[in-house]
Amino acid sequence: MSVSEGHGAKSGTAPVAAAAAAMPNQTTTLRDLIIVAFYHQRMIATVLLFGMVVAFVAWAASPVRYTAKVQLLVLFGREQSGAQGLDAPTIFSVDGIRVTNSEVEFLRDRNILRRMVEIIGPARIDLHLGKRRLLGLLPPVPPEEELENAVDLVDRWLKITAPSDSNLVQVAFQHENRQTAIEAADVLVDVYLRRRSEIYRNLRSPVLKDKVQGYAQQLNTIEEEIRSRKERLNVLNLDQEILLALNQVDSVQQRRQNQSERLASLKAEIAATQDRLTEIPAQVFDFSEKTDRVDNDDTDNQLIKLYLEQERLKLYYKDSEPKLIELGRQISLLEGLRRKPRRQFFVDREVRNPAKDFITNHLMQLRVEGDAAAQSVAELDEQVETSQKRVTELRDAENILHGLERSRQVVEQLYREVSQRAEAAQIEEEAAAVKTANIRIVENADASLRGTSEGMNLALAILAGDILLAGVLTLLAGWNRQVFILPDEVEQALGLPVLATFNAGQDFNRGGTTSQIIFLTGQLMASRPPDAGPFTIQIVSTDAMERRSDFAEALAKELAGGQNQRTLLLDLVKDGSDQWTAFGQPALREGAAVGTEVAPTAFSNLDVSVRATISEINWLRADGEVLRRLFEALGKAYDMVVIDTPPIRESLIGVRLASIVDGSIVVVRAEHTRVPGAENLCAQILGAGGDMFGAILTERKFRIPKAIYRWF
Repeated sequence: MSVSEGHGAKSGTAPVAAAAAAMPNQTTTLRDLIIVAFYHQRMIATVLLFGMVVAFVAWAASPVRYTAKVQLLVLFGREQSGAQGLDAPTIFSVDGIRVTNSEVEFLRDRNILRRMVEIIGPARIDLHLGKRRLLGLLPPVPPEEELENAVDLVDRWLKITAPSDSNLVQVAFQHENRQTAIEAADVLVDVYLRRRSEIYRNLRSPVLKDKVQGYAQQLNTIEEEIRSRKERLNVLNLDQEILLALNQVDSVQQRRQNQSERLASLKAEIAATQDRLTEIPAQVFDFSEKTDRVDNDDTDNQLIKLYLEQERLKLYYKDSEPKLIELGRQISLLEGLRRKPRRQFFVDREVRNPAKDFITNHLMQLRVEGDAAAQSVAELDEQVETSQKRVTELRDAENILHGLERSRQVVEQLYREVSQRAEAAQIEEEAAAVKTANIRIVENADASLRGTSEGMNLALAILAGDILLAGVLTLLAGWNRQVFILPDEVEQALGLPVLATFNAGQDFNRGGTTSQIIFLTGQLMASRPPDAGPFTIQIVSTDAMERRSDFAEALAKELAGGQNQRTLLLDLVKDGSDQWTAFGQPALREGAAVGTEVAPTAFSNLDVSVRATISEINWLRADGEVLRRLFEALGKAYDMVVIDTPPIRESLIGVRLASIVDGSIVVVRAEHTRVPGAENLCAQILGAGGDMFGAILTERKFRIPKAIYRWF
């Protein structure tokens, strides 16, 4: 066999080499593209549906615009302009087309468009100005940008044409609102004529207007100075503020005099109280006591206790009892002590004079009041100083404000006179400018009652772009896909022939899969040399979802039943009892010198291992020579050994056995097994010195309907 690799071919048994040599050069066909498209049908449907929705929204939301048109006639030459007299402007004899084109460029002047927008209002030009943008996620356009955005829209919607063989100029303006379009065209022409008259007329009022502006600026400066000074002084009426400040000074001074008198009175009272306090004695007589009782004299109490004890003992004993005699002696002793004369004690007591405490408290209260009065006097002194500064400040400001008021009156009078003269001069200039106009309005602005919309063209363009986007995304998704969906992709990625393909939901032991198993088994048997030892086949996969164990079971059944070979299904997955359970847990018997148990199944010539994971075959540290001896021992009992190997993600036993077995078969699950994982699995097995028979594709899904698939 030979297996194609990136660096060459590895020699081995025959069938894979023949299959690999027979593999044609894979090219992408229309069928492959359609299969990939049906694989990504959800994404394509989503993109197309989204595009249709966007196209419909664009078609529905595309505004209907009305076009308002105005026709102007450009006159050139003194006679055509109708100018009379010496004051008429001189128009030189030049080509009429140049004159007309110059008027067209003049109409497109941005200042004229800006003035037109200011008159109509940016909100009427674009209803979205002043509102939140992007479905309310973004704030509205800043006010300083609204005007410029509206001017940009007007420049976009405005169309001015001038035929080369005529002196007519056609001004067309489009807008969603018919009345706005008509009004905008009229206002544009009016602003244009006004601006044109300003340029061509004999300007006699600019000097007066400049003077008016100068006087207005001076007047604003003076008024701003008056206002700022009043704000700094915090006054409305200066005379009233001065009067209030004087009253405040007088009031504060009176309060200071009252507090000063109170402070002097408190100081005198404190001095008198201190003198009186020194005259009062510190202590006075309380009481006197005379007694002969001494503290801790317990004679009477002890005597009573002895009397009681004596009476109690008399009830139980005779008078000659020693205890009674002892009690009598103690009683006589205590009675003798009572009869002796006692010393008398005398006690005289004096207490603190309460009047002194009262006067002391009164003195402290007077001192506190004195401190408060002194603090009040100091505070009133500061208020007097502040009030006097306020009066001085207002008096100084009065002189400055009076001077500013006089200047304002003078400038205001000059402003009024110059403004009147400027208005009169402007009226005269406008009257003179009308006579020199060489532009005639042939047709006032008007628009058709039926507007036009670009919604259909926009929708078709969006649909075309959406179809193109869906195709590009499908190609990108297919190029970036990391799972297999076709046998050709397995052969291209792994460099292995696909030995069998099983559809999704098929049982390996029924239906069309049986023929696939039989054909695969025949290929394997044909590759086995005659009179050779045991033929070991390893079934490997990247994870447990490829239906590897089901395929291993079906292959073992066909080798045993169909090919009449003594076959062992060696289960190395988990605890090694999954296959044994799948066959109904047949009775166990000792294995053939491999340290594990086997169980004969209901299929003739087919045994299944039990708990082989605890044998040396599943030991990663086992020596290669030991493993060969184990497989030689298996060869004495079996012709074919099918090894159900754990997924490469769970165990590396498949890589360990790669160089021992005759070859490996990779099980790949369609739309599940990742390409990098399968490539890594093949690379590990080949790198360990193993050989590859080919690949098995399971769970293949036919996403293309059968009616369409028959075409290919």
